[in-house]
Amino acid sequence: MQLQTTAEQQADQQAAWKLTRRLLCFLSPLAVLVLVPELALWKTGETWPASYVAQQQQSATEETLYSRDFLSQQFGVYKFATIQMRKPEIIALGSSRVMQIRDFMFTPIQKSFYNAGGMTQSVTELTEYIELLEQEELPDPKVAIIGIDPWWIKSEYHRDKSWLAQQDESYHFAAHVNALRTLVRRNRFAELTKAVTHSDRSPYFGYRTIGTAPTKYGSGFRKDGSWQYSPKMLLDLAETHQYVDREVPPIIERIRSRLGNFSVPATLDQERTARLLRLLERLQTRGIELMVVFPPYSSECLDALTTDVAFNPWWDAYQVDLAESLRSRGIPVLEASAAQQFGLDDTYMIDGYHPGEVFMGHIVLELLRLAPPESLLQQVDRQALQAKIDSAFSPLGFEAPLMAPPRVNTRLHSR
Repeated sequence: MQLQTTAEQQADQQAAWKLTRRLLCFLSPLAVLVLVPELALWKTGETWPASYVAQQQQSATEETLYSRDFLSQQFGVYKFATIQMRKPEIIALGSSRVMQIRDFMFTPIQKSFYNAGGMTQSVTELTEYIELLEQEELPDPKVAIIGIDPWWIKSEYHRDKSWLAQQDESYHFAAHVNALRTLVRRNRFAELTKAVTHSDRSPYFGYRTIGTAPTKYGSGFRKDGSWQYSPKMLLDLAETHQYVDREVPPIIERIRSRLGNFSVPATLDQERTARLLRLLERLQTRGIELMVVFPPYSSECLDALTTDVAFNPWWDAYQVDLAESLRSRGIPVLEASAAQQFGLDDTYMIDGYHPGEVFMGHIVLELLRLAPPESLLQQVDRQALQAKIDSAFSPLGFEAPLMAPPRVNTRLHSR
């Protein structure tokens, strides 16, 4: 077999390079289609790793909202990274129903507070949080305010997925592909272009944004971990002055139709309840002061839960038995059943089971009164919080959106 001459080799190389150039030209539109959206998503902060988000958000000198719209929110991953960075001495744990507790409610030690709401939504996830403390992967707080939902001890409630097993989607090739598919299938190119070229500020409040959702909706996680709802909600309430269940479907419909967390038969899971109590004892053993909140409901939701005989065994075990078990262990319990308990009305509820931030201000004020003399919470200025509540823009929000209608007077509803 004869070896190729130098001229033949050069001819083959030229042919191969020519083919490569043609292939690159053929694929270039596809590369642009992938690369340009990917760069745009990165510029908005949508595809930033959670640890990088935490670093950028916490180092910012101004309020900064973070939320994803194309990738999954991954509350646990994001808040885990932020807790590691902030090392809070006061922490709020629970589901989204505690996300309206804000740092200024703990003035002058507000920098010690972080809202980890959304990270622990079940006994399983509370277990994971405690294990991270015991493994020294997370710092011990001095005070933990824990919102316990009734379905945590419900036999029919199953939430066994581990957020610890999740990897940040920003590192997943498949997640980026799905984001591109969403962009193409829903034709959201104009929306992404606007997010990149027009503004990195949220509407109405003008907060700095990370991720595409805050720019579009005005909603996202604040630096303190609390959730900023869309300012439009505040403006709508200022016009109507009426309570609206903003969940889809509304919480009252879920209760009446016995859907989701309100399925029947509604029975107590004794093993899970015992496990919950043991977990809280493990926290106490670590020297962490515990305070428990049973998050509230709208008046119609509470009435439906207390009058439907199908819910009685489970509901009574939660409201009475669990509360007594907690108090017997030296844990203060605030049963925030409804707004009327605090001299308020349902306009202070975002929906059937999410209290607004002003309502949460009242709840925190009551927790401060329940705190033992040696508690870190005794350093909080209650008068400052009361003044903040009295001057709130509306029942659902403390600050007035820019270019908003005149302030709604909440003093009429306050104690």
